[in-house]
Amino acid sequence: RRWAMLRLVPHCDRGPEAWSATSEAAEWALGVLEGTGSDVPYALGDDDRETKACLAAALASRAALVSFSSRSSEDAGESLEQRWRDTVRFALRAVRAAGDCPGVVQAAADALGGVRAADPESAARETRRFHEERDGDGEKDVSPSPSSPSPSHAPLYSSLSVLG
Repeated sequence: RRWAMLRLVPHCDRGPEAWSATSEAAEWALGVLEGTGSDVPYALGDDDRETKACLAAALASRAALVSFSSRSSEDAGESLEQRWRDTVRFALRAVRAAGDCPGVVQAAADALGGVRAADPESAARETRRFHEERDGDGEKDVSPSPSSPSPSHAPLYSSLSVLG
């Protein structure tokens, strides 16, 4: 299964291929859950728990990669700033698309927490940018406010609350 393989990524590879694999998996899963991907009819025929498991595994692997990258002096290809940006966006999109799945919410919180620990300014900037873009499209945020989170959103909002 794809989600099981993704859990191994940070243990096997921490280079550009690992970042690419987690990006592709997150984009695929988000495309299916948001109804925008090319594999939507195929994937929706399957149990959406598999898609959510893939998304959670991709985010958990990105959280591990963020942690490793923030401690490493290596910098290959894509900039860390771009990796942080993508990680924040994947995490926030994931909560909107699969907020009913505790595994996705926890993995998103871990990924956001990792970026926040590595680069607080980048995390705050990308979170604001994400919400401004969503609000600019006329979409209203229907998720609970950080002051009254639902139980499934509590880990995410505890990570987001310090981003201000």
